Formats: sequence, structure tokens, C-alpha cells
Amino acid sequence: GAVEPTDAEREEMSENAAGKPEDPNSQYLRAAAENEVAKAVKARADTLLALAKAEEARANAAATGEGVERAQVDQLVELSNQLGAAQPGNPQAPIQPASAQ
Repeated sequence: GAVEPTDAEREEMSENAAGKPEDPNSQYLRAAAENEVAKAVKARADTLLALAKAEEARANAAATGEGVERAQVDQLVELSNQLGAAQPGNPQAPIQPASAQ
């Protein structure tokens, strides 16, 4: 990067700049640089937002998949219990669904 000016150089620059209006090219370049910095900050914020949304979607998908798996297991347990109850003389106790445990 650029080398920082010394205290003496800063003082000299400040004396030279005192009372002089900034020329239009410098104003334009300063504004353009500030605009580019703002764009970079926005791009970083957009990236962080996209990452957060992706993480949220992954978490929601995992939760949905977990819920579906539990629901399927509960349905299979219920079906097993119904089939077991339909068999005469079956001494087995009904199986408890995972959601009831």
C-alpha cells in the first residue's frame, strides 16, 4: 500500500490545502472512490445475507426431513400395532411411537 506521510509532510500538505478549493477532478475522484467503497460494503453485506439465508434453508430442510422421518416412523409403529392387535392371541404389548417417548 501507500506509505503514510510523516507529521512534517502532513503539516505541509495542510498548509498548501488551506484556503484552496478542491479542484473538480479531485472532487470527482474522491466521490468515485467513496462510491466504490460503498459498493464493496454493500456487496459484502449481500454476501453475508445470502450465506445466512442458505444456512437458514439448510436448517429448515434438516428440520423438515427430521419431522418427516419421525412421522413415517410413527405411522409404521401405528400400522404394526394395528396388525399385531388384529392377530388373535397376540400377547405382545403395543409399541410406543417415537413421538410419545
